[in-house]
Amino acid sequence: MLKMANGMGILWRSIAVGAALCLTVGVAQAQTQIRFVPGLAHIPCEGGTIGIDVIADVGVGDLRAASLVIAFDKDVVRPVSVEAGSALTELPCQSVTFWNGATDADSVAIDLAGLGCSVTGTGAIAHIVFRNQGAGESPLTVRSARLRDAQNESLGYTADSGAIHVECAIGNERATWGATKSLYR
Repeated sequence: MLKMANGMGILWRSIAVGAALCLTVGVAQAQTQIRFVPGLAHIPCEGGTIGIDVIADVGVGDLRAASLVIAFDKDVVRPVSVEAGSALTELPCQSVTFWNGATDADSVAIDLAGLGCSVTGTGAIAHIVFRNQGAGESPLTVRSARLRDAQNESLGYTADSGAIHVECAIGNERATWGATKSLYR
């Protein structure tokens, strides 16, 4: 009988350790997911603009502040404005959004914060409007991100890429021989 009691004690300890490991792994894997909506956007070549939402799925916990660097192909698109997304504008407190403005760079830096409250769940934390610069496809990637919760602790994240496709029609105008020849001089 003594052997059975010791065996049960070992069994219960094994179950307790296994459950603790499962809980620890579950917490460690809970990260904020960042993605772009739409994931693949299409805009026309002539004077086209498109709005892209940066979505954060906070998962477990809260998101109080974020610093993001979003990279793109500057020969295809450029940001013209950045605003707080609906997840920040619908908070019961004020929020702050700052970006580095339209530059000749290949990325845009965005700082966001809820002043006294946090984002939970899933929602748009930023809305970026891009204008086309030329034909092609520009990848959208999160080059870097620093996410903080209400206790100013770092939050882990994963990020999905997106893309903006600028569609330009191929010209079908007829050119004279002289115009065509002058292109190659």
